[in-house]
Order: sequence, then C-alpha cells, then structure tokens
Amino acid sequence: MAELVPYFDGMQQGQGYDGFQSSSEIQSSDAVTITPGQPESATYDLFYSSERIDDYTKLAQSLEISAGAAISGWGQSSQIDASYLDRLRYLIVVADFIRGGQYFARVSISAVNKSTSQEIRQASEVAFSMYGVTGSVTNEVRSAVETINRHSRVTVWIHTSGGGGRSGVIHAEPHDGEDSPLFAIKEGADNFYQELREGKHRYRRFALLWRYTNVPNFNNAFTPFDYAFANQREEYGLHMNYRLGIFYSPDFHVLVPVQKFINGREQQAELYEEGANILSVIRTKEHQVQAVNENPEEINSPISYPIPEDYKKLVLLAIRTVTMIAQERTLDNGSFSDIALPTLQGNARTLFKFQTYDFDTGFGNTVVSFGRRDSSFICLSGQRVSDGYREESVFWAFEDPVEEVSEQQVHVASMRTRDLLLLSRTDPGPRPLFTFYAKSSW
Repeated sequence: MAELVPYFDGMQQGQGYDGFQSSSEIQSSDAVTITPGQPESATYDLFYSSERIDDYTKLAQSLEISAGAAISGWGQSSQIDASYLDRLRYLIVVADFIRGGQYFARVSISAVNKSTSQEIRQASEVAFSMYGVTGSVTNEVRSAVETINRHSRVTVWIHTSGGGGRSGVIHAEPHDGEDSPLFAIKEGADNFYQELREGKHRYRRFALLWRYTNVPNFNNAFTPFDYAFANQREEYGLHMNYRLGIFYSPDFHVLVPVQKFINGREQQAELYEEGANILSVIRTKEHQVQAVNENPEEINSPISYPIPEDYKKLVLLAIRTVTMIAQERTLDNGSFSDIALPTLQGNARTLFKFQTYDFDTGFGNTVVSFGRRDSSFICLSGQRVSDGYREESVFWAFEDPVEEVSEQQVHVASMRTRDLLLLSRTDPGPRPLFTFYAKSSW
C-alpha cells in the first residue's frame, strides 16, 4: 500500500529507505528503478481557504504534518523531518513525487486587554472571511480589521514553497489602514493562487512511497521490534512528566511565603518534602526512557505517581484565602457600579461572597483588578489596571474551575452605554467581559 510523505532535500525517485532506521539504502536500491506507469496528468486540484486554529494538533493537521513532526522554517529542527518515515516499519522506495505549491499564513492575535478577547474573536471571524476563492475586502471586513488592530498585537508567519522553492518568515506588528498584515496576507495568497492556476509552482511537495519487497530473504532474516505502541505511550509519559515537574517542583515555597499557609512553617515543610519525593520518582523516568529504547516491552512496567491536579489541589487548600464581598455601591450621581472588596462599603449592599487569594500562588491563578477614573469603572483579568485608572481592588482567582478550590463562577460585565460594572453568579450581563472562578462563601 502506497503512502504520501512530505518531500525533503535528497529524496530521489527509485531511492530506497529503511523505514525502521530512517536511513537511506542507496546501494541496495541502485538496481531498482520505478517510474510512473502513465504520463503526468495535466489536471490539478486547487484549494484556498482559511480556518481558525485553537490547538496545536489542529495546527499540525492544517499543515498536513503529524504532531510529532516538524517543517523547516517554522522554528523547529529540520533534522526530524525524516521522522515521517518512522511510520513505515519496512523497507520502502520512492516511487514518484507529487508536485505543486503551498502558501501557509499563520496569524497570532494577542489581546492587549483580556476583557476584549470575545470582541476580537468575533472580529477575526469577519476579517478572515476575506480569504478564499470567493473572499473579498468589504467595508465590514475593514471595520473588523480596525477592531483587531486597535485591541490586539498581530504577528504573522508566512511559509511558502513552490516555484524556486522560496520560503520565508515575516514578523509584523499591528498598524492601521491598508498596511495591516492581514491585508498583506490577502494580497500574497491571491497572487500565489493565481500563480498556481498558471502552473508556475512545480515544487516537490510529497513523495509517493511503495513497499520494497525485493530484498532476498529479508522477511526471514529477523523481526524488528515494534516501537509504535511504546513510542506512543512514552511520548504521553514524557508530556505528563513535564506537567508533573511544574506542579511538584519543591520551589513552590519561594512563591508561597510561610505566613500564607494555614498551619504555617510545618505545613509548608511537609508539602515541600512530598513534592521533592514525587519529583525524585519522576526523574527515574529518564532511565526508563533508555530502557524502552533498548527493549520496547519495558513500557509495560510503568512508574506510578499521583495525578498532578491532586497535588495542586492539596497545596491550594493549604493556603490561606481571603473573603471578598461582591457589592453594589451607589455613586454620587445616583447610578450603581459593582465591585468586590474585603469589606462592605457604607453606600453599598451585599450581592454575594466568595473566597480567593490576595497574591499569586503560582498554581495557575490569574489577577483580577478593579479600577476607577472619575465616573468610569473597569475590571481587568490577567493584568493590573493602569493608564490613569486608580486600582480600587485586586485579588487572584482562576480562569477555570478547580475542584474544592474554585467551583463558583463569577461573571463580570459592563453596562451597554456607560462604564459601570456588574457582578453576578448566574447572569453574564449585557456586555460580558470575562468569567473567573472562586470558592463560594454563601
């Protein structure tokens, strides 16, 4: 059965490869020449579209690569491009090449203010409609691009292959008007698409691999180890080790002062020792990796350790919390604006209470900051208020629920016509800003 793999320099038609070792077998394949049975077809397929990518796996799929592989020019090592051949556990030979061109534009949009993330997401959906065969730059698209430029930083990476094999990386900062990098992508993609229609790109994109079965007595010579399952298990294990190394790091006592622990120094020392012991167990995995390389059956002898989220919860429950009062306060002009403070103000009424932290624990929480400038009120997530606003309240909560630690959601919203804030446990509000999680008091 034939398989397509990305082309890399050095591939030759009729050249053999050892799929087990990922090494070239030039000598054993010199006598083998495989050519296409029919002349090259003059027909072709063209695709031109855009898609929002939310995770690395989806990004890898959009680039037509596997999550464990790399593509030169994208900031990864080009040496592991040959790992595509690892999926084939037998001798293979390059039978033919699939030619064409490709134009990838990866756009990274980073919100300057986390409270505008939803607005930026909606604007990006409109802006990206200009890409594609039927896409066009409408007034609605221009307005969406202006919104993106105003509230975010835009970085663009462009990777092309075709024609003379040209490739490049472009870094762009946000700016207004027609010079927006989003419009530059539109122009570049449209031009590239037209060049494809004119047949100007004959880049070798893929190699067509066939199984090579003409090696005398190869099937009876030996049976190589099957590393497929072992590699899959070990990849996951190494990923978990990375996460565990973060959660179990005994350096947490530097981030969490002794006075922040409910039971003081003794409790801090116990958690420190437990984290150090678990981290020691994790480090023995380095020896297991070597053992798996020598014998894949070693993967069936796993080393167990606690789930990282359990240890994270154990530490968080040992840290002192503060009770915040969500309150509706009456302003001098008679209007209302909500805020969360440790004490109830004289001109306010209690909405609800929740428990959270008055410092960054280093265990995944984010800062929530309330600010005021004259009759304008703001609340930010992920950064402290500035730009002329006076900070009235600050605490650290979580963006996602943590069992037993922060399961109560709190919606932060603003009024449609004025910079006044609303806090609620159930209602996202007229203009939702963001949601955080804390521990409910009542």
